[in-house]
Amino acid sequence: MYQQLFCKVVESFPNTKATFWISVLAIAIFGTACTPSRESSSATQPNTAQSPASTPNQAGEEQATLTMAVIPWQVSAEQEKKLQPLADYLTQALKRPFKFQITKDYEKAVEALIQGKAELAYLGPSSYIAARIRDPKIEPLVSPINQDTKRPWYTSVIIASKSSGIKTLQI
Repeated sequence: MYQQLFCKVVESFPNTKATFWISVLAIAIFGTACTPSRESSSATQPNTAQSPASTPNQAGEEQATLTMAVIPWQVSAEQEKKLQPLADYLTQALKRPFKFQITKDYEKAVEALIQGKAELAYLGPSSYIAARIRDPKIEPLVSPINQDTKRPWYTSVIIASKSSGIKTLQI
């Protein structure tokens, strides 16, 4: 099945905080199918307010932490403070440790996902394409939907000049 393959496809942080948190929750819930694999990374900034590295499940087996790479959108300490309640909630709801790994930028989030240092990542379309080229097994999981149009609130278009000879696009 899917193994460290989940990634969020949006261009920038959502227009509303609610959309972002609902998307994160959906990613985390569906992400429980991930096979955890992680090492510490010098390429990313660690989230200092983290859940434990593992926690026993009902059978007494240790479960590795589910990690979601996110890019910074404000001062790291403030972002950690805002994300920690959600990480705590997801840890409790999923019955396994959950943490956010605040990365320097989209490229570092892609690296964390590709290298197995994060099972989930919040990415934009171009970052998703870059990740998909590096690992074809990476797939988008959720996208915020506009309540009025019932479509993703962000869409992209790839345009090529007719004279370029480009007829198709493959990832």
